[in-house]
Amino acid sequence: MDVIADIVRPLGVPVIAELALGHDPETSRCITFGALATLDAAEGVLTVAKP
Repeated sequence: MDVIADIVRPLGVPVIAELALGHDPETSRCITFGALATLDAAEGVLTVAKP
C-alpha cells in the first residue's frame, strides 16, 4: 500500500474488472465493472460509489 500511496492518488477511477474483496465467500464483496472507486492510499481505504 505504501508504493500505491507514493504513486497513485485517484479521485474517481472506473473499475475495469471485477475486484473481489475478502477471502470468506459468505462475507466478501465484489466491486463490479464500471463502478467508480476512490482510493485513499494513505489510510488504506477504498470507497466505491453505489450504482
